[in-house]
Amino acid sequence: MFNPNYLYLLGVLFAAPCAHSAVVLAGWDFAGMDGAAAAVNATSLAANVNSAAITRGAGAGGEAIWNNNTNGFNHSSFSFATLDAAKSNNVYYQWTVSSSSAVISLETLNYSVYAQGNGANPQLLSGTVEYSLDGFSTAGAAIHSFSGVSVSGWGNIVANQQTADLTAVSSLQNITAGTTVTFRFFGYNGESWTAQGIGGATGNSLEVLGTALVPEPGAYAVLAALCTLALALLRRRKQ
Repeated sequence: MFNPNYLYLLGVLFAAPCAHSAVVLAGWDFAGMDGAAAAVNATSLAANVNSAAITRGAGAGGEAIWNNNTNGFNHSSFSFATLDAAKSNNVYYQWTVSSSSAVISLETLNYSVYAQGNGANPQLLSGTVEYSLDGFSTAGAAIHSFSGVSVSGWGNIVANQQTADLTAVSSLQNITAGTTVTFRFFGYNGESWTAQGIGGATGNSLEVLGTALVPEPGAYAVLAALCTLALALLRRRKQ
């Protein structure tokens, strides 16, 4: 007689390699930086992952954070009123994630934004993050937006944590080796002549989390099929 426990054992054997925890694929820690740099390389990279430095669009020039504050990638003012205006004037930060050997799936984007307290209305800052698989040769797709930030006192910087769940974005799952994901952060509606940017956090102020699996697409498809079978067997065992 067939022992149903075999189904459970087979499920465990096949399901084990299918479980992968998300790691920081690329991260940026701006500790000690005055904000004026034109570009900053990733300070952490997962195995088999490549990432270009975070850089600036032509309309988002760097300037040191006022009052000797550090820990940011700064711009003097994201003061255009709308997202469309920010795009038209190239007011953005840009970074990429890719791999030449692994299949990547993106799970979470974490980033911290700040607007330096100056006695005016820095809390009005808004922002949108978009992604592209063709380097923004065509229009990007929005994955996260925020409106308004917290500030604290004259000249201070407060990290406002932002998180985007990427698991439901199908085009950011099982990205084949050699494909580059380009992200752009557009800031807008901010107070003029106010230090604003990404930074202020303890540790990474910008990070992309996910998995990078070395099996190439053909082998990965076979593994995915085995995972599906294994999970089905496990469900049958539980019934």
